[in-house]
Amino acid sequence: MTILSRVSWNIHRGRGQDGRVDPARTVKVLREEVVAQGTDILLLQEADEERPPHVGILDLAEVADSTGPYHLHGDDRRRWGARRHGFLGVVFFAAPGIEVEDMVLLDLPGHCHRGAVIVDLRKDDTPLRMIGTHLSLSQMLRVAQMRTLAQ
Repeated sequence: MTILSRVSWNIHRGRGQDGRVDPARTVKVLREEVVAQGTDILLLQEADEERPPHVGILDLAEVADSTGPYHLHGDDRRRWGARRHGFLGVVFFAAPGIEVEDMVLLDLPGHCHRGAVIVDLRKDDTPLRMIGTHLSLSQMLRVAQMRTLAQ
């Protein structure tokens, strides 16, 4: 049996409860409070700036050094653009030893940009599909987005 540990966290673009945007503080919280030792998959939502051009806000090397899992979106085809960390704010990291076999970026319907990252992984010769997304707040749009994912 293969065991996979995973963490998913909406980092709210690095904005803390005090209203300040501080990506370094976000990485510190990831390291000290969110990611347990041995985390296989780390999925972050809202990991980019709120306004266009939606540039990634984190120091990816620091996230990997602090938490263990490495950034899966190194290839520009696995990102929304060269200055983004992932796709529409969704960013995947995986522990060493986990192989990425395929990654699909999927636009979701809605008024503001929403998307999903579908990753086919393999750990200990066991295949696994993970979907990371950040759905709309509107219930009607959520239903449409989930239907799109199910197709």
